[in-house]
Amino acid sequence: MEYAKGQRVRHPKMDEWGVGEVLEDSRHGNVSIFFVGEGEKTLSLDHVKPVVVSGEAAESALLDNLKLIPSKSPVRYTTLDESVEYFLSQFPGGFYGEKFHEQERDYKEKASQLAISLLAKDVIQRAIDNDDAASVCQSAMKVMGATNLVFPNEKMALKDGLRDPGNQVHFSVSLHDLLYGEESLETRFNSFPDYA
Repeated sequence: MEYAKGQRVRHPKMDEWGVGEVLEDSRHGNVSIFFVGEGEKTLSLDHVKPVVVSGEAAESALLDNLKLIPSKSPVRYTTLDESVEYFLSQFPGGFYGEKFHEQERDYKEKASQLAISLLAKDVIQRAIDNDDAASVCQSAMKVMGATNLVFPNEKMALKDGLRDPGNQVHFSVSLHDLLYGEESLETRFNSFPDYA
């Protein structure tokens, strides 16, 4: 039997592994599968034939939200339990521990406060009303510079794009709509990139 990338399957003897997703088309008598309860496994089809499942038996919020792609590197997909264990080995106090706050949280909270002060609704609106879109763009760039949440090449692309005064105006209005518009957040978020 052949298996296709994206198929949902179960191991015929290992129920505790839960539902799995085929990572790439089977070949050379092997198939790579990510199982929710066990992680990534490469199975020999000479020894085991995974059972293809559909409907309710194939449902998995975890698999639905994973971007499963095969990798030639030694990195493998891990189970949620293994990921939690690894996270706690790096940050023993979890999300509330001192190390997590120092490395992952504190600077983001400072950036959030910076955004609240520099990109407040009345501040952006006043700049737009005074034909000073450049100041909104400068503030947005300062906020982005305070975190590592945007790739450097993306920051440079935005900076280059905002050299044009017309783009500055469009960006400022779009940013105001994103942050303070009356439509649903999803609608505002999805329409924000259209300014480019």
